[in-house]
Amino acid sequence: MSDEKKIKSELETENGHNQNVLNKDKDKDKTKSQVAKKSIFKKTSKKNSGSDSDASTSSGDFNNKIALLEKELLEKEAKTKNLFDSLQRTMAEFDNYRKRTEKEKLIIYNNALGDAILKILPVLDNLERAISSISDKESSYYKGIEMIIKQFLSIFSDLGVEQIIINSGDDFNHELHCAVAHIEDKNFGENKIVDELEKGYKFKDKVIRYSKVRVAN
Repeated sequence: MSDEKKIKSELETENGHNQNVLNKDKDKDKTKSQVAKKSIFKKTSKKNSGSDSDASTSSGDFNNKIALLEKELLEKEAKTKNLFDSLQRTMAEFDNYRKRTEKEKLIIYNNALGDAILKILPVLDNLERAISSISDKESSYYKGIEMIIKQFLSIFSDLGVEQIIINSGDDFNHELHCAVAHIEDKNFGENKIVDELEKGYKFKDKVIRYSKVRVAN
């Protein structure tokens, strides 16, 4: 029995020793685990802090880029507005120039045409004098001259030329008539036209030759 107790005591002592070793190993493992957790936490915190800093920096750069783009947009809008205003002014000036040149060309054309017609009128006058001297209105000479006169008048009408119509007894109008003689006649009132000595013509409401008339009283 003594030997059994001794053996049992030795076994218990050895078990206790082994248990202490196991406990120490557990404590070491626990300590290592805690140290590892603290290290991981520090790294994570540092990483998160870096991420926050990077995010803040990125946000600042983005805002700066937005501000720069907005500034460039405003500059482009101002430049575009100036160019558009300049274009409008140029178009208005060109339109005024076009209208002015068209008007000037029309005036030059009308003046040139009026001068040309004025040069032709004496020919028409001679034809009318010639036909008035022919007593036989059935003759070929009379009919031929009459046809030429009608052709002249038709062309004048197409060009906008018209004769100034005058009747005996009409009032004298210095804007249409030219008095080449004055007579005293009780049959007419003051400044009344007696007769026409040379026909007058207008071209587009402009007198190109005044009617030459005799005026009474």
